[in-house]
Amino acid sequence: MKNKIIVLFILVCLLGAYQYNLQVKKQYKLQKMIEELKEYYHSEKEINDFVLSTLKEDIKLGFQNEGLILNSQTPLIEDGKGTHMMADIIKNKTLVIRFSQLNCQACIEAIKPLLKGLKTKQVVVFADYTNKHFLKEFKKGLNEDWRLFNVKLLNIPMDDLNIPYFFVLDEEMRLSHVFIPHKEVLSHVREYLEVIEQHL
Repeated sequence: MKNKIIVLFILVCLLGAYQYNLQVKKQYKLQKMIEELKEYYHSEKEINDFVLSTLKEDIKLGFQNEGLILNSQTPLIEDGKGTHMMADIIKNKTLVIRFSQLNCQACIEAIKPLLKGLKTKQVVVFADYTNKHFLKEFKKGLNEDWRLFNVKLLNIPMDDLNIPYFFVLDEEMRLSHVFIPHKEVLSHVREYLEVIEQHL
């Protein structure tokens, strides 16, 4: 009888220890989930804060450049095809993609796949480059129908920022729909390009 009580006591202790161990594991998993949720919340908040502050800054920059008129006699150098005046190239509303070899290369590479999806042919690229290797790499993945010109300065405030940007240029050389693409919010870039395709 004494042995049965001891065995029963040992079984109860083992069962209690097992239950305690299960509770500790559950608490650990729950604590880990809470920590992951906190991390996710903070990272989402940081992204949203970045998007909001970037959007505010982009709106200011857009207003500074919106409606400006470019010099129609600005020379556009087309690789291997000579020099043209801007007025000879821009005959109607055209999306201009502005890049420089000094821009963030990761930004350019993130944006290029979205540009590849554009169906409109009313697109030109104004790139500022001296390095032929940059031009060769830059052209990869872009629509072959788009004309690419080497343009040093457009003499607008946006050019001073050393960032890629897009705008629509009409036959009067007037800028509209100025947009700064950010690799962190590619969904905004996609939406912009969809709107522009409908506009052109």
